[in-house]
Amino acid sequence: MASENEKNQNIEHLLSDNQLNELRQIILGLSREEVEHLHRLIKDPHEFSIEISNLLPNSIKKLVDDKTISKEELIPFLENLVQDSVHRDPKRLANILFPVMGPAIRKAVAEDIKKMVESLNQGLESGISPKHLKWRLQALFSNKSYAEILLSKAYVYHVKEVFLIHRQTGLMIRHETDDEIISPNADMVASMLSAISDFVKDSFHTNDNDGVEMMRVGDTNIWIEQGPHAAVAAVVDGNPPPDLRITMKEAVEAVHYNFTYELENFSGETTPFSKSSKFLRTCLQKEKVEQEAKPPYFAIGMLLIVLLIAGVLLYFHFERKYRWNKFMAQVEQADGIVVTDNFRQSGKYVIRGLKDKQAIDLNLVYPQFGFDSSDVDLQFKSYISLDPNLVLKRARMALNEPETIQLSYNNGVLFLKGTATEEWLNEARKIYVRVWGIDQIDETGLSFDEPKAIVKPLPDLNWILKVIERTNFTYLLNENKLNARQEQLFDSLQIAAKLLDSFNVVNKQNNVIQVLSYTSRISNREANTTIARARAETIIQRLEDAGVPARLLKKQVVYVEDVEVPGPVRSVAFKLIEEENK
Repeated sequence: MASENEKNQNIEHLLSDNQLNELRQIILGLSREEVEHLHRLIKDPHEFSIEISNLLPNSIKKLVDDKTISKEELIPFLENLVQDSVHRDPKRLANILFPVMGPAIRKAVAEDIKKMVESLNQGLESGISPKHLKWRLQALFSNKSYAEILLSKAYVYHVKEVFLIHRQTGLMIRHETDDEIISPNADMVASMLSAISDFVKDSFHTNDNDGVEMMRVGDTNIWIEQGPHAAVAAVVDGNPPPDLRITMKEAVEAVHYNFTYELENFSGETTPFSKSSKFLRTCLQKEKVEQEAKPPYFAIGMLLIVLLIAGVLLYFHFERKYRWNKFMAQVEQADGIVVTDNFRQSGKYVIRGLKDKQAIDLNLVYPQFGFDSSDVDLQFKSYISLDPNLVLKRARMALNEPETIQLSYNNGVLFLKGTATEEWLNEARKIYVRVWGIDQIDETGLSFDEPKAIVKPLPDLNWILKVIERTNFTYLLNENKLNARQEQLFDSLQIAAKLLDSFNVVNKQNNVIQVLSYTSRISNREANTTIARARAETIIQRLEDAGVPARLLKKQVVYVEDVEVPGPVRSVAFKLIEEENK
């Protein structure tokens, strides 16, 4: 084995490197570099992947062209690969898309700025000052929009665009614009500048280092700074300072210093000059017009108008509230009116309470305070008031006293004063008992034309029969209380019941009031009987407390199943029965 190694070493020693390369190429058909390249591909996976990456796109294209694989089959596969990649490392895909997303975002920002300018134009459409009208006429007869003219007037000078133009070819290398400006076709502008420069050079036989330094079109200036291979052109509105020329020279110098090779070998590819933006954008300068500080007359005027409107609204609000409070004070002082609630709902004032029929009509009162039916909602329930003024009013309506009679009332007694006829007095004695609140009359103040012995006739008390026998109270299940309406009926009942003794004397009878409490045997008879008895006892007790003698009151529980014409279940009725004299 040792002898073979020695033999190989001797052979390599005898052959030179060139001879070995020739021998290897004869045997393998490959040079030494190609063999080393194959060796690296086999040993280094990264190197092999780079080699395959150059062939893979063509291989896929050939497979698609040969219809070995279809796009419908390939697209889902690629989508799944992308999805898996995003799930594994979202940041990596973001880095891949960054060069694409950057221009897209800038384009979106440019569109937003365009919309902002258009919105500004619409917002200033209402400007009607002479200066604004002049600018509108200028926009009407020029190719500029009103917003562009407005922006130009807002600056002393404003560098709107900067072009980097290749001098030999006249092609635009780079174009930068101010954020407030929407530029037209930049390539067309660059071509125009190049054509003008060539025209000047050919017409005036200038040398290559000379060129146009400034042009003026209307209110727009174009400043040009020449360099050996490229020129910088700035589109300026207004009157720029001389320092702008220095800034442009520095920009030209910086571009030539950093991109000398690219400018000398320029073939139309502008991508290498993307980093030149930082030099060109230094030329995008502007200086705003200093506005004189003026008093904010418009803001002050608007504030005064708002304060005036607020003051008027507050005045009407408090004035209306004042009128309503005055009205409510009069309502609360009125006789026969009890206010239980007062509130505002759905734009209306609502008043709830109790009101006697003889009380003042509020529908005639609130118009005096500036209100109508659309402002006020009256929700009153009827009741009988014992206010002295209303009792006296009811007495006058019932008795219809002559002019010679004066009536007064105090504590249940109606006082008669003046000259009366016996006929009127006899009629008054019959009627007064029907007037709520009058228990008796005082005739001591009366006089007659001819003194006569006054024979006091017995009053007609037949009306108490109807009052007693027509009264009926109906209760809710297991209830033993009267509602508000039934309380009014009970007041009438007790007045009539207190006169029953007088009725018996006049008619020489012995009537008593039988309190009939109706119930039913159905369901729980014992419980029904108990509650029915309790209702009758409660009514009797209240009548006794009002002054009705106990001997005139009898109670009886009646089952509706036992009578032909029963009263309602859970009700109490009253009936006069005459007992035999004992």
